[in-house]
Amino acid sequence: MTDVSSSTNEKNIFDSIYPGGREPEHCDETERLGYKQEFRRHFSLLALTAMGPPSAIFLTLVAPLNSGGPQALFWGWIIVCTFTIFVAFSLGELCSAFPSAGGPSYWVFRIASPRWRRQLSYVTGWLNLAGQWAFGASAVFESAFTFTAAASLYHPDYVAQPWHVVLICFFFLALSVIANIFANEYLAKINTLLHINNTGWSSHALVFILGLLQSAFTMIGYDSVTHMSEEMVEPAKNVPKALLVTVITGTFSGLVVIIPLLFCLTRIDDILASEIGSPFLALMYFSTDSRPAGVLLALLPTTCALLALNSMLMATSRTVYAFARDGAFPFPSFFRRVDETRRVPTNALVVSAFIEVVMLVLYIGSSTLFYTIISLATIGFDLAYLLPIATLMANGRKLDESTPFKLGRWGWPMNIAASVYLAFISAIMLIPTVSPVTPSNMNYTSCILVFILLVAAAFWFSQGRRTFEGPDLHLVEQEKVSAERFSAAGDKSNAKSGGDVHVSVVRRA
Repeated sequence: MTDVSSSTNEKNIFDSIYPGGREPEHCDETERLGYKQEFRRHFSLLALTAMGPPSAIFLTLVAPLNSGGPQALFWGWIIVCTFTIFVAFSLGELCSAFPSAGGPSYWVFRIASPRWRRQLSYVTGWLNLAGQWAFGASAVFESAFTFTAAASLYHPDYVAQPWHVVLICFFFLALSVIANIFANEYLAKINTLLHINNTGWSSHALVFILGLLQSAFTMIGYDSVTHMSEEMVEPAKNVPKALLVTVITGTFSGLVVIIPLLFCLTRIDDILASEIGSPFLALMYFSTDSRPAGVLLALLPTTCALLALNSMLMATSRTVYAFARDGAFPFPSFFRRVDETRRVPTNALVVSAFIEVVMLVLYIGSSTLFYTIISLATIGFDLAYLLPIATLMANGRKLDESTPFKLGRWGWPMNIAASVYLAFISAIMLIPTVSPVTPSNMNYTSCILVFILLVAAAFWFSQGRRTFEGPDLHLVEQEKVSAERFSAAGDKSNAKSGGDVHVSVVRRA
């Protein structure tokens, strides 16, 4: 790559890109970021606003019941959501400045030092992808598990085998792939104080901290809306709004679910010891004393989770597509293809579902290994969020002041709070959740994380360092431009000479 920077003859350079002295109004925001616009912009603000937390709370109920009980469920939600809002504001500011399907990996590339931006962007992208694949696999797994538990409730002699669960997962994933390929247009419209300690750890503070993990797992993946930036009208304005609406509505909808749930948690030991298999289904059955009512209440959030699976797979495919577009994914020319008729990255969509299938198959051989891989959902997302925020602070929070969404004087405190939270959650993700620690209950998250980084490193040395150059910036990045100077084409009488124009053009060598 070659950089051409100049503070002289700036008018000729600027005019060569934006004839008339300013950017044409019809110029697409994706083209401003250095890419060809290949998708239809048909997603509205409401279509990208997710409402997943309530179903995730139900389907992951066993974690807080073992680690802290109702206290951890309620206060953990309050603590996690408070800091998640800080993270959402921080990511919203970055997305407003750079509304690309690449999300965190693109943001890092644009704000990091030229010396390290390729490597940091590459690692961020792989962490983000690992989190998305694990999150998608966990969502479909928990849903399938609830279905087999419902079968066990009606037929006590039925014992669900791991391959039964995985087979149901395959069916749900296949439906999601078909819906994303053939019904993408319609998806845009559809998306419109008892302290219990069953962990074995003697420290109640540690148990409470471990109880935060369920809330932390539930409130992740909200960057999915940012990966749909290139399919949304006015993404610089609307994607940050969708991001914040997702997190804030998720916070309050989660409370709406948790508060009545706490009144029902009167037989926790029976719920955890139930042979039904699903703590949530057991809770619904014990509360209603009716099999049909219990199953119906349990399948409602399960159905919501399956609908959310479509959105998760959609966002993951766009991340793969964006990563391949930059040359950072294996066989980039193949996985960056977009179906010209349906405007869907079909190859990226299929490979995303396939990787989730591989993760699910592991459950047949080892549930410990499978759950460890699923833990990547939290740590992968959180590290992918932490890197761009930390890079922005290291860069002195230098962003274009003309972006629609900016934090201003609140930027530093929000970025710091977000970074501390993300680093803290990532650290406790590595702590074993049960004591005494044995090979069967050991937390192998650190091993899986190292494995993912080694795989990324292998691709880097075999391909990525040659093909990954970042966005193809034909655009001009104005590092220092007086806003009024080019406010009217050719009108120099009203222009102010507030500063020099520094233009940086990045081209492929």
